[in-house]
Amino acid sequence: MVFGMFTDKSKCIEDSNFVKKSLEDAGFLINEGKSIFSPVQSLEWLSIVWNASDFSLVIPDRRVNDLRVSLVSVIRRFPNITARTLAQVVGKIISMAPVIGNVARIMTKFCYMAIECRTEWDKWLLFPCPYKVLSELHFWFKNINSLNIKLLGHYSKSHVVIYSDASGKGAGAYSVELDKKIFHETWDFSEAQESSTWRELKAIELALISFKNVFEGKTLKWYTDNQNCVKIVKAGSMNEKLQILALSIFSVCIQKCISIDIQWIPRSQNSQAD
Repeated sequence: MVFGMFTDKSKCIEDSNFVKKSLEDAGFLINEGKSIFSPVQSLEWLSIVWNASDFSLVIPDRRVNDLRVSLVSVIRRFPNITARTLAQVVGKIISMAPVIGNVARIMTKFCYMAIECRTEWDKWLLFPCPYKVLSELHFWFKNINSLNIKLLGHYSKSHVVIYSDASGKGAGAYSVELDKKIFHETWDFSEAQESSTWRELKAIELALISFKNVFEGKTLKWYTDNQNCVKIVKAGSMNEKLQILALSIFSVCIQKCISIDIQWIPRSQNSQAD
């Protein structure tokens, strides 16, 4: 696959003719049906529409409509669906991740959990959390159209830097900006018994909720010394308790138009939050 781009149409045509002639001179047989040698601002490649006028990527309407039809069918028959049927729907969603982003992974985790509970691919599923699976399906039916765009030229510099940490006794977080706001929480007995990943993720959730009004509309650079938390905030978790926390963080960000760029740092560099 060869892309050619230029701001001037005549220069584009000149470059296109050069590429075509070079291929022919080299003995290549050009598939004219799959080639575009005239300058265009929008084309479809790898089942994604690439638009050079606004530097965006979108999923073609036929793929979006196909997903919506599948969702309607599954929702109407729910819970009488097979693992194979649900996996086909989830596969269509995940295939759109290059455009819609990490939400494709975060908002399909309960579907994945249900698929993993299968006894056979073509037998009806026994759902451990049926309402959560159905909630994910409804989410995609309602939101796939609004999520269907990725702006390649969009860059938002972080407005606030946050450090968070958790121990067996409690959680803490502080912001470098915003008057160096500090959050602290002491665990109750049951919370203290949870895994270190749960406690670290809970620290992020509680700090985000505590500062959500101050963070509204901002891009956050969030540092944690737990690598699992970085993955879970970005893509969710197959562990139900951790997934619930990931969804809570995701929901606050959606409600308050907050964007989180989370990154791991060594514990030695996270001493103040500790």
